[in-house]
Amino acid sequence: MNKLACLLMTLHLTLLSVLAADPTTGVEDIAISYLEAADAYQSLKNDYPEIADIVTSIQIDKNSVSINGDHPKAAAFRKSLAQLDLPPKQMLLQLVVTEVTKSTGKEKIVSRPSLLTLEHQPAAITLPSSSADKELKITITSRSVPTVAKK
Repeated sequence: MNKLACLLMTLHLTLLSVLAADPTTGVEDIAISYLEAADAYQSLKNDYPEIADIVTSIQIDKNSVSINGDHPKAAAFRKSLAQLDLPPKQMLLQLVVTEVTKSTGKEKIVSRPSLLTLEHQPAAITLPSSSADKELKITITSRSVPTVAKK
C-alpha cells in the first residue's frame, strides 16, 4: 500500500473514531463520504452475517449508518467500512475507433480519443459520424466492485 493510501486510511479511521456516539445506547453514527450508505451496507453484508445486529439504521439523507458500538464486531466493521469508503480513483480511458469494411475486411483507425475522469463519474466522448450533421456520443461510467479482506 503506498504512503498516500496509508495516510488516507489512518485519517479516515481517526475520523471514524471521533464520531458522535450516544453513551446511553452505544449507538454510533458513521458518516460515509464516497459511497452511498446503502451500497456500503450491501458490500459488507456477506462478510458480516450478523450485520443486522451491528447496523441499527441507514440514513439515506445524511449518507450514514448507525451501528451498535457495543457489538463485539463493531470495531472490525468500522475498519471494513473505512477500507471501502475511499476517494474515487482517477481513470484514464483510451479508445481506438476502427472502421471495418465488411466486404474486404480492411480496417482503418479513424480515432484514438483519450481522457481522464474519476471512477464512478460519467465520461463522454464524441466521435465523427458518416453524416456531416451527426456525431456519435459514447458515455462510459466505470464502477469498481469493492472487496474487503477476510478477517
